[in-house]
Amino acid sequence: MGRQMADYADTDYPFKDITEKIIGAAFRVHNRLGSGFLEKVYENALAKELIDLGLKAEQQKPLEVNYGGKPIGNFSVDLLVEDNIVVELKAVHSLDKSFEKKLLHYLKVSGFPVGLLINFGKKVEVKRKVFTQPTLSASSAISDPSAESANISGAESANISGAESAEISGRKLGDEYIHYCRRRLMQEYLPRILRCLSELSEEDVWWRADEPNNSIGNLILHLSGNVRQWIITGIGGAKDTRDRPKEFSERGPIPKEELSKKIETTLREADDVLAHFDAGRMLEVRHIQKYDVTCLETISHVVEHFAQHLGQIIYITKLRKGTDLKFYDL
Repeated sequence: MGRQMADYADTDYPFKDITEKIIGAAFRVHNRLGSGFLEKVYENALAKELIDLGLKAEQQKPLEVNYGGKPIGNFSVDLLVEDNIVVELKAVHSLDKSFEKKLLHYLKVSGFPVGLLINFGKKVEVKRKVFTQPTLSASSAISDPSAESANISGAESANISGAESAEISGRKLGDEYIHYCRRRLMQEYLPRILRCLSELSEEDVWWRADEPNNSIGNLILHLSGNVRQWIITGIGGAKDTRDRPKEFSERGPIPKEELSKKIETTLREADDVLAHFDAGRMLEVRHIQKYDVTCLETISHVVEHFAQHLGQIIYITKLRKGTDLKFYDL
């Protein structure tokens, strides 16, 4: 029994000329754009390159999954080229084996013979896979378990299941981490900032011990700018309009009600972005400020950064009011 999927470095694989054109186009895209963009940006650019080459390239091509001869759902591939080559794109630090297993799964259920996994990281990484056993339609591969097992050895099938299980576990862990971060920002940090503002006068909000130090007003502007740039823009894709120096140069007095509304609105927008974020994309790379960071690093930075400055806000509030805010009832 032959291996049903392999990396091909020789000259005897199907659609060699077309796959070479796709890989060449990917390198051109990376040379022009570099790293740090969303996968969708690279997908759009690569599709344009392929169309310019005269190739048929369909983006987010929907494929139907059948069970027992009936449609039960569908999935989409990033690109389907010339009706035969599945192209899956990533924008992560490095390719993980689970990505290759996912491509295997797509070829197995769709019956397409060739797959390319392309990563637009610091450099271009390419994995070329060929389905070498007789191809299966999406209907037969899913509706006839015996046919499926006949084309996949027991060892290979176990590996696939293990990879899929690991991917599911990783996604659950990612979902749990996002839920944790959302809870910290919305249920713990935001109420404490609003409580501090409610306790303070307008003068207290803009008081500073000396010129090099920041007022609570400055810190709230700074937190709003950071959350917007890193989460709403960096992960959510909104336009970056941040003016970081102004967050510190502002002397107010911006009314505390306006500051309350600003930080609450910003956090709610960020929470909506995180609520719709796919935890499977945690390792995708974003270019924020001057840094290339993963989405995991981005979210972690925001929560850590917020906690740091929240501590300063609470300290100044206690200093000005001379009272215990009783945030912890131990």
